[in-house]
Amino acid sequence: MSRASERFFEYIKDKKITVIGAGISNSPLVKYFTEHGCASVEVRDKKVLDQSTVNDFEKLGAKVICGEKYLEDIRADLVIRTPGLRPDVKGLAEAKERGAEVIGETQFFLKFCPCRVWGVTGSDGKTTTTTLVSKLLESTGRKVFLGGNIGTPLLPLIDNISETDAACLELSSFQLMDAEFSPDVSIVTNISQNHLDWHRDMDEYVSAKTNIVRHQEKNGIAVLNADDPKNSVFEASSPGKVRFFSLEKEIENGTCLKDGVLFAFEKPLFAADNIKIPGKFNVANYLAAICAVYDEVDTANVIKLARTFGGVEHRCEWIRNLEGVDYYNSSIDSSPARTLATLSAFKKKLTIICGGYDKNLDYSVLREPFERCVKKVYVTGQTAPKILAALQGDNTPYTLSSCPDLRAALIAAKSESQPGDTVVLSPASASFDSFKNFEERGNYFKQMVKNL
Repeated sequence: MSRASERFFEYIKDKKITVIGAGISNSPLVKYFTEHGCASVEVRDKKVLDQSTVNDFEKLGAKVICGEKYLEDIRADLVIRTPGLRPDVKGLAEAKERGAEVIGETQFFLKFCPCRVWGVTGSDGKTTTTTLVSKLLESTGRKVFLGGNIGTPLLPLIDNISETDAACLELSSFQLMDAEFSPDVSIVTNISQNHLDWHRDMDEYVSAKTNIVRHQEKNGIAVLNADDPKNSVFEASSPGKVRFFSLEKEIENGTCLKDGVLFAFEKPLFAADNIKIPGKFNVANYLAAICAVYDEVDTANVIKLARTFGGVEHRCEWIRNLEGVDYYNSSIDSSPARTLATLSAFKKKLTIICGGYDKNLDYSVLREPFERCVKKVYVTGQTAPKILAALQGDNTPYTLSSCPDLRAALIAAKSESQPGDTVVLSPASASFDSFKNFEERGNYFKQMVKNL
């Protein structure tokens, strides 16, 4: 057992622990706590759980409390907050008043993690950038643990992590909102409107994001997007060293794109054409990742990854060519900004399928880019009326159709497409009106395309 895991074991020993959220990702946490000397463990969830799930938790030795009153009367020493639950809700605030420590799983991991940690946040590109960082670090022969919004909960794995390993975390504003610990190396990909159905306003959203750099040590590194006007907020919040990446400016202290070539700290690395995954935004993802691991990874390993890495599922993911029409799944596009980035990855006019859960975002930003880059639009889901209102005009140069569901939209797109066309699912909206998450939506779309 490492010194860090010994400290963690001593910290949780004899404590009463409450885990909020009975999702599958919390099962390893509950199991770990029940096996490591905690006084008691309880699981709380707003949903009424089926009996088999209750039985599984009870077999681990945990008490289960579920239903509308799940946050009432929490009597615990330690409360693990699920990311989707605001930290200032009444039940958690009352638990704090009684002396409980309320913390998220990723924050608890950062508090005790023995190895160097790279963390990534931003409105777009988090998953791809986190994946690139992890793969680049793996190329050095290090053991790399991937967690946060992707991978698995890392807290139950802390016994297996040594000081020479590396951890990579994708961190959302939900996870960062009450953060008191920051990664050693923090990347902020960009900031645009997102999650305004959860955050009170844009200021709160940005403030939550700044916690990824706010609590760094003086030798910590903040990697910021020099092309983003919000980078100054993060630079001012960082007590550590600041590096920049840019698609538009020449950067001395960081990485940039110049005449089609990626540069790092004023040294040319390789041509952007070497990058297998499409889109200029993916060049930015590489620039961010390279900037974060520049001291750790050889250029040859970076070039090898650029030439071979085919991208992350649900992000401009090619599905098939059917009767001369290419179909792509970009279900991750849960905001207008993501959809605009996807548009930029293609050199031809597209057929786009949009719509989903409403996060109170502004869809008017789509109008001008759609006029330049889109030939047909099919809208569906809760946001369909808002997208239609944002796109409709007297001289709209593309056809615009409303469909009752995603299946109907795909069938309509297929029937009206010609050889050489490209159909892309790029919702510009979250998935929660019809699906559990963007993965379920993307998998559903892919299966439908394969069954056409």
